[in-house]
Amino acid sequence: MILAIRFNLLGSVGAMGGAALLLTIPEAMRQRLLPCLLPYATGTLLGNFTILLHSDR
Repeated sequence: MILAIRFNLLGSVGAMGGAALLLTIPEAMRQRLLPCLLPYATGTLLGNFTILLHSDR
């Protein structure tokens, strides 16, 4: 459980950093990257949930 919480915090900080970095690139490039990044974010959340679900309580 602790491992899942640590990775969740690490992922949250990484996501905020990535979002801040995304704001610095031009609008046209952001529009092209968004369809690729959205499934990645969804998969990350589902992966974290799976780890939490199967971890020892």
